[in-house]
Amino acid sequence: MPIFNESQTLETHNIGHFGYSAVPLDELDAAQFTLATIVVDRSTSTNGFTREMTDAVKASIEALKRHPLKDQMLVRVLAFDSTMEEIHGFIPVTAIDPSQYEGCFVARGMTALFDACISAVEATESFSASLASKKYLNNAIVIVVTDGANNEGKFCNSSDVVEVKKAFANAMLRESLESLVTILIAVNYKALKDGLNAFLADAGFTNPLIGVEQATPDSIARIGNFITSSISSTSMVLGTGGPSKTLNF
Repeated sequence: MPIFNESQTLETHNIGHFGYSAVPLDELDAAQFTLATIVVDRSTSTNGFTREMTDAVKASIEALKRHPLKDQMLVRVLAFDSTMEEIHGFIPVTAIDPSQYEGCFVARGMTALFDACISAVEATESFSASLASKKYLNNAIVIVVTDGANNEGKFCNSSDVVEVKKAFANAMLRESLESLVTILIAVNYKALKDGLNAFLADAGFTNPLIGVEQATPDSIARIGNFITSSISSTSMVLGTGGPSKTLNF
């Protein structure tokens, strides 16, 4: 597992069938946060695309690091094949050296895609609820990098895609999040875009499908405009906000 900050101590949280780690709440000092989770498929079928997937993760981190509100962003990275491995829990994006993701996504095993998506959003909502209990306001983004073809895990049947959709919807119903944006990045886009578009629609992702080759810091930052608009809207309610900031590169 990469060492992003040797002094960083994370707390472990267990929820349902899954768990996650995060920076302790008493180490946080802001009025609001954006929780970003990047979910990466490293099953055998992604063999040959490891470079592109790693670059997509790096691009996501770079996009978040360029944002004017980067000091309020906490990032978690989750890799999956037949099982899931948390590469790191929710930590400040400013503590991350993207070069340390090299070697984290070597292809192996089957594809527990639905489990990973559900784990990602449930961990996000759980940590957001902990933050909300301390009066923090929270937005979230979940980015899933995959070639699809769910075939392993607790939710291994094609009909179980409804459980992913429920998890996305339930995260907002519990009201600890001001907004949740979900993005699907397609591995082997040209060959698999039809199946991945079907998964995107059935699971209820909020943004159109993008190919892994298109996942640059600029393109992800444009999608990431949700961060500024959501935070601006929240600030308006509190009487502290102004017009949304745009991302500058």
